[in-house]
Amino acid sequence: MEAVSETASASTQTCRVWMHPGRPLPDLDALARDIVAFRVGARLRGVEATLEGEVVAADTTLYLRRAGSGEHVRLVPLVHKVQWDVARGSEEASLSRERGAHERLRVAVGSHSQSRSLRVIGPLVQETPGAGKYFLEVRDFEWQP
Repeated sequence: MEAVSETASASTQTCRVWMHPGRPLPDLDALARDIVAFRVGARLRGVEATLEGEVVAADTTLYLRRAGSGEHVRLVPLVHKVQWDVARGSEEASLSRERGAHERLRVAVGSHSQSRSLRVIGPLVQETPGAGKYFLEVRDFEWQP
């Protein structure tokens, strides 16, 4: 990790972590164990990542080829948000725009013959503990110049 925010967001019960550019994605199970080991009363509910790279379509599946590392991360529709709604005591409700982000990306990729750079934001999930395979639930995305 490059840095961790000094304070957490009380409204979403999240904090920000910045990774060194080009480094492989972290082992999320190890990260969860490390947070518990700090004994500060926190646990890892999930990880929302902002990843940059080029979108690649293979059959009906979208992947993000990460800039710097070349890792391929499968892109899937949003299922669960990481942000927490303190008043309701549950995960923050997703907006219609967020639930439709993956489909908008799929349509946009299908209408362009060349790959384009973009930034994709959403919950990062490790498919198999320690295996280094991930998928990203697309909550939002933006094309890069």
